[in-house]
Amino acid sequence: MRKSQDVIGLTVTAQESGKQLGAVVDLLFNNEQQFVGCMLEHCGWWRHRRFLPIDEIAHAGKDAVIVPQTSSLVPFTKKEEAYTSLLNGEKRLKGRSILLTNGTFLGLVENVYFSIDMGTLIGYELSNGLLNDLRDGRKLFQVEHPVDWDKDTFMVPETGYVLKETH
Repeated sequence: MRKSQDVIGLTVTAQESGKQLGAVVDLLFNNEQQFVGCMLEHCGWWRHRRFLPIDEIAHAGKDAVIVPQTSSLVPFTKKEEAYTSLLNGEKRLKGRSILLTNGTFLGLVENVYFSIDMGTLIGYELSNGLLNDLRDGRKLFQVEHPVDWDKDTFMVPETGYVLKETH
C-alpha cells in the first residue's frame, strides 16, 4: 500500500538507458476507481506532460519509479484527460468533502492510498484542517463499495466504512 504523497515528485528512470524521463506530478484513476497510471512532467526547454501506464511500471521504490525503456511513456491525450486525477482537472479528488448520509462531515480528501501492483484504490486520507490535523492527526477512510465521484461532495452510507488513525 502506497500513499499518493510518497509517489508524487519521484523521478522516473528508464532501466535500459538510465535516462531520467521526468517526474510524477499526478496519479490517474479510471471510472472503476482503479489506478491506471501516472502523469509525468518533463522539465526541459519545454514542459510537456506524458502518461505512464501502470503496466509499464517495473518498480516503484522510495526514491524513483523505474520503467523498462524510454518508450514506456506515451503522449498525454484526451483519453488520459478523461481519467480522474488526484490533483488536477475538474474531477480532482483532493479537497473534495466526504459526508455521511446522516449529515456527519468526515473530512476533506488530502491523499489516497493505493496499490501499484494491484491497481486498486485502497482508501482516502482525510484532513479536518491544519490545526485539527496537528492535534488529532489525519484519518484513513476505507469503504466497502466505490464512492460516487460524479458528485461535488462524496456522500457515503452510514455503514460499510472504516475510519482509522494514520501514523
